[in-house]
Amino acid sequence: MSTNNFAGLSADIIAQAGLKTLLPKLAGLQVLSTDFSADVAQSGETVVTRIASPFTASTYAGSYASSNAVSEARSVTLGEPDYVQIEVKPKEAATYSFDRIVDTFLEPAANAVVKSIFDKAFGLVTSTNLTGATPVSLASDGDFDRSDIIAIATQLSSKNVAPEGRSLMLSVANYGGLVSDNTVAQVFSLGGSEVMRNNNVGRIHGLDVYETSLLGGTSFAYESGVSDLGGIAGNKSSFIVVNRAPAVSAATYADFAVATDPDSGFSFAVMKFFDPVSGKHFLRLEWLTGVALGNKNTIVPVIHPGN
Repeated sequence: MSTNNFAGLSADIIAQAGLKTLLPKLAGLQVLSTDFSADVAQSGETVVTRIASPFTASTYAGSYASSNAVSEARSVTLGEPDYVQIEVKPKEAATYSFDRIVDTFLEPAANAVVKSIFDKAFGLVTSTNLTGATPVSLASDGDFDRSDIIAIATQLSSKNVAPEGRSLMLSVANYGGLVSDNTVAQVFSLGGSEVMRNNNVGRIHGLDVYETSLLGGTSFAYESGVSDLGGIAGNKSSFIVVNRAPAVSAATYADFAVATDPDSGFSFAVMKFFDPVSGKHFLRLEWLTGVALGNKNTIVPVIHPGN
């Protein structure tokens, strides 16, 4: 048996299977501004990307005056590589079927990829980073209803944030509070049945609403010891996420491949190798990301009392 064998599958085949598993998960990143590329990079490198500032409409007064198309440069530093690694004994590696690898490892690995990105983004939403922001304050995590969405939409409009592309990510408890809001339930009972069948409220008052288990409780502190995050509203300019393929030493003996989504450009590496010291086979998925705040003015935190 070859020392690089893992069910007789190459890293390239596993990488492509991992990409198919990951793509549905990447759909959640539509609420973030992304700069994804298959370019190879190392941790600590800085990527400079740009975001556009909002335009202000003018009233015709005998002639037309051009608005300044202002874009701001944002420097995003790539952190240490994020990865998911599993290890199996030679006998197990030889008997793993392709389907078993996909079912056992690639699905949770895809979840880990997206979770690592959102963890970095949510961690930036603090009172220190968002000086002057006006959060929607709840009595507790779960005390969220339609009136709070109205407050968010009103605030975004007052800040001249375009109505297109507005999104709201809520904790499980706050999403549950919204679903159980009588007005929301009545509207859906008269129209579609998505809220009943799939627990999906879709778009309300101009915001696409998403549920996430990453927010809520004490997962992320907005103000240390004072308030925690139960939701985040914004649009694609609120956060900037940069992704690059991690550099690998030319001297590596691992079976190595890079998978890249042709649409988004998101890339990750797959390494498959055998360690003769431990006598185990290793399969590793690795990616490089960096996250920064974009237009802070577009972010509205939803907070509840902290511990």
